[in-house]
Amino acid sequence: KVMFKERPANKRALSTRRPIHNVGINDVYYYTQYKDNLGTPYICPYYKVWKSMIGRCYDKKIQSKHPTYLNCSTSLEWIYLSKFKMWMKSQDWEGKVIDKDILIPGNKIYSSDTCMFVDNDINLLIAGPTSKDRYGKIGSNYRKERNKYLSNISIYGKKKFLGYFETEDQANKTYLKAKSFHIRDVAEKYRNNICLYNALLNHAELTLKG
Repeated sequence: KVMFKERPANKRALSTRRPIHNVGINDVYYYTQYKDNLGTPYICPYYKVWKSMIGRCYDKKIQSKHPTYLNCSTSLEWIYLSKFKMWMKSQDWEGKVIDKDILIPGNKIYSSDTCMFVDNDINLLIAGPTSKDRYGKIGSNYRKERNKYLSNISIYGKKKFLGYFETEDQANKTYLKAKSFHIRDVAEKYRNNICLYNALLNHAELTLKG
């Protein structure tokens, strides 16, 4: 594991810093990226997460590739790296990803009140429809050779066949029911984290309603 060390930045380095995507302010006193004498690269873990978050909110190129980030923003406080770092240090973040809408479904603002770090599989579990799903109802794929709608679901990384259906709506409802049940099953593993547990149960209920 590469260990990052906070090496104080000189005045010249600090004076040449520019806002990230014209918004984010890197106001910490040390170099957030550097290489050692052997050329090994190091990056501040707080800066890495913060910069990625700023990009999702304010980089048009990223948003064009991932439309789910359209209209996202950060709180005024989190425009500053130092403020975000302070919050992140207080969280259980190692090996996890930051999530903005597990606590508040549909939320578009990254802030200390709306975000938490979760395992990546949790993040994927509650993710919205992919680009493929936008052409029809989620969980429903028309199969011309059968003139029916196929529905599959991924359960713990393995694809599960849910069946063929006469209508798109039937396939969609079957998928949503299976997805809701799966989210509830995952939630049971997090009973010791009441905040995450309740958030997952809420998502399970919302998923069932479509």
